[in-house]
Amino acid sequence: FPVTIVYRLVEIDPETWEIGRISPVFVFEGDQVEFNSGLSVTSESVLFSYGVQDCAAVVLRLPIGAVDGIFEGQLA
Repeated sequence: FPVTIVYRLVEIDPETWEIGRISPVFVFEGDQVEFNSGLSVTSESVLFSYGVQDCAAVVLRLPIGAVDGIFEGQLA
C-alpha cells in the first residue's frame, strides 16, 4: 500500500516552551517515501536534510524568510 510521509514545522518559545505556531502538513518532493534527517537554522537560511526512497540524500536550503511561508501553507 502507498505511504505518504508528511511533516509540520512547530515553533516553540525558548523561554516558556509554549507552542507558538504549527505549520500545515507538507512534503518535500511528493508522494514517495522520504524521511527528514536534520534541520539547521542560520541567520540567513534554513537547511533541511532528508532521504528519498532510501536511495538519495538531499539538502534543501531555503532563505530564512521562507519559513513564514511554510507556516502559512506556501512551501517555497
